[in-house]
Amino acid sequence: MKKNLKFLFICFIFLISFNVFSDGMIFAKKVPLEELPETVESDMRNGTMGYLSNQ
Repeated sequence: MKKNLKFLFICFIFLISFNVFSDGMIFAKKVPLEELPETVESDMRNGTMGYLSNQ
């Protein structure tokens, strides 16, 4: 019984922390598509990830 309560408490803390971090990511600054270079825009539309090779 004690192990179950401990497990539930840990899961509860994990879910709360995940919720807090995900809310912070929602408000991150997003760059409009018009400000991206043409290669990045075309790669995103085609579904390729060539724009990640430069990072």
